[in-house]
Amino acid sequence: MPVQRTRAPGFGSGITDEHDAEPSAAELAEIEREWPLIAAELDLLDAEITALSAEGCVSKLDRRRVRRAERRVLEVGRELAAEGVTALPGEAVA
Repeated sequence: MPVQRTRAPGFGSGITDEHDAEPSAAELAEIEREWPLIAAELDLLDAEITALSAEGCVSKLDRRRVRRAERRVLEVGRELAAEGVTALPGEAVA
């Protein structure tokens, strides 16, 4: 018996939802303004992964790298808050 294949909802139907649309200029500008925080959070994640994957014990250099990355995230977050960014990445928008 042949297998019937179905299409995903919205695929090929010409119907788009809000998730298929391209970001607006305002959304792109917001991402651009928040990019320093996103980059700082990625650096923190990288430092944490390096520390967690260290064989044996975590070195002083790895701990220092995590602390610096944490401070950078806080610093950039404060700068964005001072600029009036209402929602930071990961926070719900009311």
